[in-house]
Amino acid sequence: MRCVSCQEAAGWWKRRCSDCSKVLALYEQWAGELGLLQLLDLFESHRISRAKIEAALAHDPDGRGTLRDRMAADMTNRVFADLGLGTRQTVAEVKRLRERGDASASTARPASDVRPPRGHR
Repeated sequence: MRCVSCQEAAGWWKRRCSDCSKVLALYEQWAGELGLLQLLDLFESHRISRAKIEAALAHDPDGRGTLRDRMAADMTNRVFADLGLGTRQTVAEVKRLRERGDASASTARPASDVRPPRGHR
């Protein structure tokens, strides 16, 4: 059978190859505890290739959202909790923001915005 994440050979009766299974297991073990870079370092420390990591992160293993979106929601919720905010970010909201693209999260001044005069604070 083929791996549902990376489409490489997974073995008889297996839905995922060993690397994609390892990424999923490590994520579930450390979800909410490690940041994005720490998780990526953890995946790489288990000798999982970048291509396999990317494929596993882009896959939705159980209908609850991709691992990438879950990681973003976990990290956002952790920051909200540390700031004392009672709001929560869902995986669906993260997906919606990601699909909207960079237009919603830009640091550039919009073309329609008028600049204040020089020396004005």
